[in-house]
Amino acid sequence: MSVADLFNTPDTDEEMATWSQLHFAHHVLINQAILEQHNVALPMYLINPVNLEDAAAFLNLHQQLHTNADQVLGVASQNLLDVDWNDPGQREGWIQLNAQLHVAEANATGVF
Repeated sequence: MSVADLFNTPDTDEEMATWSQLHFAHHVLINQAILEQHNVALPMYLINPVNLEDAAAFLNLHQQLHTNADQVLGVASQNLLDVDWNDPGQREGWIQLNAQLHVAEANATGVF
């Protein structure tokens, strides 16, 4: 798994399943690094698989994962709450913004 994989915008259900697993795995690694490096145990929310039928639940839990990590790491958080998954442009923009945030968190923790 590489943080670079998170820049791949999923267009099919199979691609979304793969992206979701890789994405969740990186969140787990970030939280583990924060525990080891900062002695802060952050809650881990089950956001895999991404359930687009209840997108609001995923988006809220996902935002909380980033907000928690970013507060500890001193990373500027982003608003990842708003996206229309059915709009290809919005989906692409959200994936890119999220991946950039993962890169910032990876830089802060050394977890790539």
